[in-house]
Amino acid sequence: MKIEELTTTDIQEYLETQDAVLIPVGSIEQHGAHLPLGTDTLLVNYIVSQVSDLTHVPMLPVISYGPCFNSTSHKGTISIPTRVLYDLVQAVVSSLYSQGFRKFFLISGHADESQLFTLREVAEDFMKSRDDAFFHLLCSYHVNLEAAGEWLDTTQDFHAGAVETSLMLYLRPDLVKGSKYTLGINEIPEYEIVRDKKKYWPSGVDGNPLAASEDFGHRIFEKTVENIRKYVSVHSK
Repeated sequence: MKIEELTTTDIQEYLETQDAVLIPVGSIEQHGAHLPLGTDTLLVNYIVSQVSDLTHVPMLPVISYGPCFNSTSHKGTISIPTRVLYDLVQAVVSSLYSQGFRKFFLISGHADESQLFTLREVAEDFMKSRDDAFFHLLCSYHVNLEAAGEWLDTTQDFHAGAVETSLMLYLRPDLVKGSKYTLGINEIPEYEIVRDKKKYWPSGVDGNPLAASEDFGHRIFEKTVENIRKYVSVHSK
């Protein structure tokens, strides 16, 4: 149920009985030499689309930009300030609220802490002046990791590793460059704020894409969708 494919009458009828909406947020960020820049955006779109179809809760188009501080030295990454993301999401939520939506599911495909904190801040601030607004914040990548733990060692899988590569092999194998697989570790200093992140993280990979497979991707995707579906089903009523 993509909101851009519905009519204004469809939404009016929907709001007569329900008031929930799904708001996916991704990023345009390097994912090594083997995955596309839009990996986070593509994956959250596929996941939330399935959840929307199964729960009949409409979804917005993916907000495709977010803060990507650790990848700013890699070509193609588009990082926006957290204040810009805050203002955009807050404006979208305000518009939806004015029409009658009351339950907002913010679902981030980008696991950057600054993005998740910003989305939480939007929700916290919005609820201060509106007692009838309710928010839920989920990170689909975290749900991916939890789902993948049944088949893969995810303890060192953080970015463009086995989990994301498996999902892309299942959903968009045409965009995966298997010949470019490489192991990688993010060695950006924990406390120092450095200018050239690529110096400390040349591969852009933090994990092992060599452990990925289409079969793993299928299993992770199905379990992720089911887990999020259950949550949305319970909390959208």
